[in-house]
Amino acid sequence: AQIVKGMLAELSETYGMAASDTLYLAGCSAGGRGAMFNLDYAPSMVPAGVTVIGILDAPMWVEQQPLEPSAVPFPEQTAKILQLSNGYSRLGEVCRAKHPTELWKCLYGQFRAPTLEQRFLMSASQWDSFQLGNNVGHGPPYDDGPEASAVAEFRSKVQTAMASLDPAKAASFSFGCYGHCTTEGDTFLTRKVSSPSGDVTLLSFLRDWIESGHAGKQAVETCQSFGCGCASDASAGPEVGLALVAGIAGTATLLTETNRR
Repeated sequence: AQIVKGMLAELSETYGMAASDTLYLAGCSAGGRGAMFNLDYAPSMVPAGVTVIGILDAPMWVEQQPLEPSAVPFPEQTAKILQLSNGYSRLGEVCRAKHPTELWKCLYGQFRAPTLEQRFLMSASQWDSFQLGNNVGHGPPYDDGPEASAVAEFRSKVQTAMASLDPAKAASFSFGCYGHCTTEGDTFLTRKVSSPSGDVTLLSFLRDWIESGHAGKQAVETCQSFGCGCASDASAGPEVGLALVAGIAGTATLLTETNRR
């Protein structure tokens, strides 16, 4: 929390922030979780009137008992991290009131995200490689028995968790492919969610969301078989790398222009 506070103070002092500005607090994986935990506290760290909005990539942990005997369940890890880090100041008042006897849930995406007060975009894989790697013990392929059942259960839990987000505050992007972060590489441009109106990448989804004034949006994959969403991925050749740079630069420009409106 002190690092985030110091970073925002430096940002304000160096570049300036005014009441008409919009600050995007973003991160992926552990960074996405950190952004999620600090999102509702960030407005108190910036000048009055600055709008704070989250872009949260891959922090949607869901509760599942691991098949792997040696794996420590993520809920147990989270409860221990809460105690070790003394992170009680970042649990969120709404979440604390909702889970007073299980405060660890307020450091867990499945339970914390629905209680966020600030607007945000959430990106989540329905077959998250980090979580399944822990819960099943390895990546694909999976057997047709307990492993397949666990993988199917995991996907259902992610879909339910994403559906629980309030569209008045949240934009949901959930793809049907084995993976984790989407904002840090070419998958920002290539990973897609199918829809009746055409495939949607996270880049196009993010741009539309910003241009709409952060109105609630949903792009949640519904194809059936494991990894079915990967079929829409484009080849990650040199041209994709160039397009990625252009796409990120364009989004950065859009973010800057939004801040100046």
